[in-house]
Amino acid sequence: MQLSITSAGKIFTFLLIEFRKLSFLIGGILSLLDENTEKGPVYALHRLNAIVDVFWPEISDSISKVSVLIYININLLFFF
Repeated sequence: MQLSITSAGKIFTFLLIEFRKLSFLIGGILSLLDENTEKGPVYALHRLNAIVDVFWPEISDSISKVSVLIYININLLFFF
């Protein structure tokens, strides 16, 4: 099966658009790390864990926030 240059270009454009949508989604998830509720940061940690292998460059800028939240949540689980 061969793809024409036009088909390959359309596929590339589609994938680029979808990747940009996902990049905006990552920004939203990262913003939940700063939320003052208990559920926002915990939800963000679960979502980031599921996608960290693909979006590491975007997530790595917030790794200090992530590590603090993980430390806090582990302490809450084991000491209370």
